[in-house]
Amino acid sequence: MKLLKADLHFHQLIWKFCGNPYLEKALNVVCPPLFASYMIRVVSGEFYDAAKDHEEHAALLAALKGKKPSEVRNSFRAMTEVFRLQDVENLRASEARQAKASAKKQPVPTG
Repeated sequence: MKLLKADLHFHQLIWKFCGNPYLEKALNVVCPPLFASYMIRVVSGEFYDAAKDHEEHAALLAALKGKKPSEVRNSFRAMTEVFRLQDVENLRASEARQAKASAKKQPVPTG
């Protein structure tokens, strides 16, 4: 939980320093619920790859330190795509688990 809270704060600092208050405001509206959904999944016992998460954030931080806008933009786009794909995969897995649990609850018809 502490790691995910720190993760959100890390991104919020980036948004703040981007110099675009409209983008910062939009991201602060859209992204916290996504972070909350990850927190819920982690608490519920779903897999969280901290090493992979660290690697992705280290690459983003390296791009930010390099101060080349094109590198930062490409890193953010790549991370956004990874985040989107993971979210779709997690949603599908959650739906499959719910369907499986629902099927177990259904009474078996007797002839």
